[in-house]
Amino acid sequence: MRKALPVTVSVALFLVLTAVATQNTEGHLLRYKFLTDVAFLYENTFTINMTVNLPLPNQDVTMNMDMEGQTREWQRAEEVDKDGIATILMTTTGKMKMTMTGLPTPGQPELSMDIPRTRMKLRIDPRGRVLQMEILEMDETLKEKMPFSPGDISFGGGAGGMGYQGILFPENPAKEGDDWDATQTINFSIKDRSVRYEVKGRARLIGLEKVAGRDCVVIENTYEMVQLGDMIRQITEAVAPPGGAQLTVDGSVKGTNKFWFDNNAGHEVRSEGSADMEMSMTIQAQGQPSITMTMKGSAQGTKRLSKILKKKE
Repeated sequence: MRKALPVTVSVALFLVLTAVATQNTEGHLLRYKFLTDVAFLYENTFTINMTVNLPLPNQDVTMNMDMEGQTREWQRAEEVDKDGIATILMTTTGKMKMTMTGLPTPGQPELSMDIPRTRMKLRIDPRGRVLQMEILEMDETLKEKMPFSPGDISFGGGAGGMGYQGILFPENPAKEGDDWDATQTINFSIKDRSVRYEVKGRARLIGLEKVAGRDCVVIENTYEMVQLGDMIRQITEAVAPPGGAQLTVDGSVKGTNKFWFDNNAGHEVRSEGSADMEMSMTIQAQGQPSITMTMKGSAQGTKRLSKILKKKE
């Protein structure tokens, strides 16, 4: 007959087994932790490859457009309220190169340009919902070409909201393998006319990885933008002059993003993504035959945290 384990050993064994069985069952409460004494520099790269089919009176033209670029994005929290909602100042600059082939005229144009400096102010909650967005600075040449001024457009979050860094965190803690609805709502008004569009999305916590010495939660986010023409129609109706050419657009975008998030520090460390797009655009000018242009392409992008600057006391 075996002797019973001493009570103290039995209790200790029970506690160890309980700890192992319940380890990380509560998951990770994914939240941004905004601080006013630091600034983050992110360095981004992107490539876009598009094929455009354009029927001209005497021939059908198929053009290829290849774009690549780099941007630098500074982010700083101007203030953070008691609920963790932050007012973020974001400044973006960059460079881009575009090459076109298949034009009806000889040659292979290549265009290099600076991406104009843009400054924005955003209000963001800890789950990553963009509650408000305001354009503070935009290139003057670009503003002159726009059919409306930055002051004509006002962004609001609405239900769901747009996702800061392109993702929305779940309300409850998430464990490895958990997924959640990450649908975003693009909700803004332009010239006092409301525009609303949903980006269907689903996110999943796929694991933990160490990046640049940081323990990161890895999240995969898939999204789909269907019936893009609905959003473009709403914008066109708000800004197009009466009696002008009629524009009809249809299309979709499907993509996947992967995020590495330092949940202890509360900020993104790295991300990468890709997307495929199809679109058709029909222009009907008064008294003229309609022209339909089709586009198909893909895009890839990366983003990495390059520098953290702490405010000097």
